[in-house]
Amino acid sequence: EGAADAPVTADAMFAKATELAADDEALLGLIEDAKAETGRGRIGGAVEWLSRLPSGQTDVWEIPYYGNSYAEVAIVGDGDANLDVAVTDENGNVICYDVSWSDKLYCDWTPAWDGYFYVTVQNMGGSRNSYYLMTN
Repeated sequence: EGAADAPVTADAMFAKATELAADDEALLGLIEDAKAETGRGRIGGAVEWLSRLPSGQTDVWEIPYYGNSYAEVAIVGDGDANLDVAVTDENGNVICYDVSWSDKLYCDWTPAWDGYFYVTVQNMGGSRNSYYLMTN
């Protein structure tokens, strides 16, 4: 109770796509191609982490991304409190921020170089929020 639902994993989506493709060789080939895609977004591959952030507190995540590749961060909370997110580079430059009245947040950008980016999540609400941070 009070926890965000776990997002569907890529493995689960590929398994369902393979099941639905049945014997369609063209679709099965496309699914295999998609599974083989690497070298985008987070160095080390996509991840999802769960955090339980108390009211008024801040999490800071240090995440490595590939340069010249599309990068994404999504925050999906349990709905109990407003969350804000900011992404900065290793020099402190603000890359992206989302300060909407929500706990469903998204930032995307294309890093100019391989490096660490800092994702700061703040709980602006009056109660704890369990959220997932997800990367591509």
